[in-house]
Amino acid sequence: MARSHDSIDTEIDTLWTATHEVEDRLRAVEKIHDVLDSPLWKIALFVLDGWPLRRVVKQPQWRPWRRWWTS
Repeated sequence: MARSHDSIDTEIDTLWTATHEVEDRLRAVEKIHDVLDSPLWKIALFVLDGWPLRRVVKQPQWRPWRRWWTS
């Protein structure tokens, strides 16, 4: 049985979206690996500055010194 053109386009779109999601997840794992592969003193600075160890976030947690630290 032949597939219709619309169903093939829908399947391709679904696979394309899934590919981008996998790439995003892989990038997040690579970032976590890079942080954990850093020297211990650098990891301590990351944590003190508000960045979590095992999650990738867009911005660090609030710290009182972040205002002058980043400006």
